[in-house]
Amino acid sequence: MARRKMQLVGDEVPPVSMARANPLGRGDGHLIEVQAGAQGTLRPRPIPVDGLPRHHLLNLGAGCAMDVLLDDLWLHSSVSRSAEIWVGPRSRLRLVDRACGQGGLVDLLGIRLAPGASVELIGLRTGCAGATVISVDLAPGARADLTWVGSSDHANAVDVRVRGAGQAARHTLMLSAPLGPGVEAIRMAVATDRAGVPRCESVQMGCPHTPKLPGWAPALAPLGEVAGGGPVELPPMPPKLRSILRRRAAVSERPR
Repeated sequence: MARRKMQLVGDEVPPVSMARANPLGRGDGHLIEVQAGAQGTLRPRPIPVDGLPRHHLLNLGAGCAMDVLLDDLWLHSSVSRSAEIWVGPRSRLRLVDRACGQGGLVDLLGIRLAPGASVELIGLRTGCAGATVISVDLAPGARADLTWVGSSDHANAVDVRVRGAGQAARHTLMLSAPLGPGVEAIRMAVATDRAGVPRCESVQMGCPHTPKLPGWAPALAPLGEVAGGGPVELPPMPPKLRSILRRRAAVSERPR
């Protein structure tokens, strides 16, 4: 269903189209389609929580360079939340994905990278769902830098599954990353070779290290106090998303 919807974008429409979609009854969400070669920043407005599942779809054509903020309201959670991300050949996506997982059943993020594509993910969560999964499929020559920062009052885990998409790739990398109480983070860099075989280049787990990177202070503020300089080096925040994160951080801190 998602693939059929995404094939509806033709040459006659603008480089980016955004709409609301309810695919297969999985809940309301954003349907974002980006034509080949497009560059820019997307900051769709958060959809008010209605107690139903939330499902987002994002498809980038070939040769794109996009910064995207997917933002669901901090102080409420949907019964389940999921997102499907397709990144076209030789495209670069920097994605900041924020949500509240407190009390949710499942938090699922699926990313599929075409040959030569790359993604830099920054996931920010308050609370934790019953199951949290990051699933990444890498075509030959693709790369992913995955950063996940969560805030919860009890220990939980994020399951990361990385699979190569080449004919010679029969390996799957699995990591069940523990997150302790408070603000904890994981960062994992993965890539595939020309045959599509995935390899893990680095893994960091523990408290996030905040060396005063621009844009991170308002992004971390809604999560709570970050204790000291931990072992997880946070990546640079995309410059074009810093101002919107600052504005929305102020909104998310207001009582509802």
